[in-house]
Amino acid sequence: MKLTFINIMPLWGGGELWTFQTALEFVRRGHEVSVIAAENGKLLKKINVTNISSIPIPSSLWKRFSVIRYLKHLIKTDPPHLWVANSGQDIRLANRIQPLRKKIPLIFRRGLDKPLGNHIFHRRAFENVDLIIANSYATRKTIADSFTWFPKENIRTIHNSINAGAFLSYPPRNIREELAISVDTFVIGIIARLTKQKGHQTLFNALPKILEVHPNTKLLIVGDGELKTGLQNQAAQMGIAAVCKFVGHVEIVQPYYEACDVIVIPSIFEGFCFTALEAQLMGKLVVASNTSSLPEIVADNQSGFLVPVNDADAFAHRIIQLETDPSLRKRMGNAGRQIAQTKFSATVIYDQLEALFKSIL
Repeated sequence: MKLTFINIMPLWGGGELWTFQTALEFVRRGHEVSVIAAENGKLLKKINVTNISSIPIPSSLWKRFSVIRYLKHLIKTDPPHLWVANSGQDIRLANRIQPLRKKIPLIFRRGLDKPLGNHIFHRRAFENVDLIIANSYATRKTIADSFTWFPKENIRTIHNSINAGAFLSYPPRNIREELAISVDTFVIGIIARLTKQKGHQTLFNALPKILEVHPNTKLLIVGDGELKTGLQNQAAQMGIAAVCKFVGHVEIVQPYYEACDVIVIPSIFEGFCFTALEAQLMGKLVVASNTSSLPEIVADNQSGFLVPVNDADAFAHRIIQLETDPSLRKRMGNAGRQIAQTKFSATVIYDQLEALFKSIL
């Protein structure tokens, strides 16, 4: 197959990670792959150090016009078998460069559990979409409920995957030693963008209750975002700044998982939470909000605990329970590793995706 992935988001998130990993895997499987990506985005930088062909989309409208002209010519002379778009703006770009009398099947991959706007402009943009792939059953239901006009049988669920061998191969680092955290300190980790969606506020509200019972506790905050300064100020106002370590964005995240005793995901909503999957593969127990795809990834009372969204008391209760029971953490961590390696195996998931793409052709 000849596939063109379109992802012109300049920021880096789960959708960009999915595009990058899926493009790599389909090249490995012998398919011809190209990626249309934002000129100054992190996705393009990662693609450009591989053997995958790429086409940069500039942010300047005038420069973008000339690139679109080039793409129209390219698609006429050497069209792909399938488009795979990751956002509404990607679909609109595909519509602009689509040949007039040659329909190329267009797949929209939805990775966020938020309703799609059911208005005339959105419907018009999606008229050429043949199939929507949701990354969880929760996301599929949200799409079906909000996009009532779109055929439900053309909304499929294929979970994200993880390549266990690749993910578990990383340069060793002793993060506790680097951050001067003693081996007997209980470390709670939150690994997420610093945005409202990720629910850091809930964890901050839970932390004083945890510290009352277990004062030898640290919170490791990995990630960056627009709320960084606000969260740092809030930690100072709450008197918890001394136990909060903001480490910012990191490229190699595995040693940070390794440094934590438990990973907390207090998100308000999710798409497919890679953090939950990665933490379980690392053998770390997860305490997460009972929302979106998280119940599909974290087995409640087996590989972690699911608690109500925004419920700081419930998060505090479960974390306190885990601090006092290391054998429970180990047992549930092992269960999570097994789930990650089997249910979300890259081989299984990419086999499903490849079969779906072939069925459209």
